[in-house]
Amino acid sequence: MVAFEWFRAFNARSDEHTVFKLGVLSNRWLLMTISLAIMLQVAVVYTPFLQMAFNTVPIGIDKWGIAILAGGSLFLIEEIRKVLFPRLFTIGKWRPLS
Repeated sequence: MVAFEWFRAFNARSDEHTVFKLGVLSNRWLLMTISLAIMLQVAVVYTPFLQMAFNTVPIGIDKWGIAILAGGSLFLIEEIRKVLFPRLFTIGKWRPLS
């Protein structure tokens, strides 16, 4: 679930434009916070006193791969949706007067 949220943060920047059009590295604050979130997640999984506090166990690289692939799959689906149907979720959406 956490990996989904890491990827979703990149998707949430725009309803219509892909993260690649916006620039993957263009939001420095997002990159820093996602990096911090990943470091904290790794700490909770591998640091003994945090393992006890959060009731976690160390996981192997194969399980990390599954989590990243699962989270990345929804990221990919949403990016494809933005390419094919960029205004799908903006129809009828309130927009401020310019």
